[in-house]
Amino acid sequence: MKAYNVRRDYETKHQTYMSYSGVEREQKGKQMTTLLLVQQQYFSWAKKPQENATTASYKVAQLIAQHGKPFSDGEFIKQCLAKVAGIMCPEQSQEFDSVSLSRNTVVQRIEDLSANIKHQLSDKTCAFDFYSIACDESTDATDTAQLLIFLRGVDNNFCVMEELLDLSSLNTTTTGKDIFEAVSNAIDKIGLKGDKLCGVTTDGAPAVTGERKGVASMVCAEVQESGGEAGKMRCIIHQEALCATTAVL
Repeated sequence: MKAYNVRRDYETKHQTYMSYSGVEREQKGKQMTTLLLVQQQYFSWAKKPQENATTASYKVAQLIAQHGKPFSDGEFIKQCLAKVAGIMCPEQSQEFDSVSLSRNTVVQRIEDLSANIKHQLSDKTCAFDFYSIACDESTDATDTAQLLIFLRGVDNNFCVMEELLDLSSLNTTTTGKDIFEAVSNAIDKIGLKGDKLCGVTTDGAPAVTGERKGVASMVCAEVQESGGEAGKMRCIIHQEALCATTAVL
């Protein structure tokens, strides 16, 4: 703001303060500063319950997502909270009513949490010196193939991180090419570099272990084109479990 504009505003709207001088002017300045702090504190008090209500809404939405409950359960949970608050702390029941848990709100909260998790994961993976992936394809209750992609990475401080990278639905076929495209899309979305991939772990399904058209072979070939080198590993937990249940010792 220009000095001319400040001076003009002071001379036209605050002429009464020009009569103050010395100690009286200093006291008036302190009085106005104190009044400003009180007003700011009032707005802070008014803002705090609203922030608490928003935080509580996110916490409840997180629990709903973690336990796989319907999004509409948020409205039922709010009714339960209202009953509890009316008995335990009726003077604060209005604050409980301000917690938004409608179905649309719960959906929005979960989407926000998901975006935040992806953002955090992207920030951490940027520091990876090397990483490996593990893929597991299975069928859910609706007979839809789901591909789980797990990520393990290490940075230059030897800090190891393991996370679920992506859950991809294979709605059509589950060939090696389909799974390879899902893996490539997950890696590209998070911003990982292909030459830093050092290992691929899969189960024993033909679509992933094939020498030419298997997912592991296709991923390793792409890494090699990027200037890196990745090894293939095969998980035998399922075979071990099968042997343990059928072998006669």
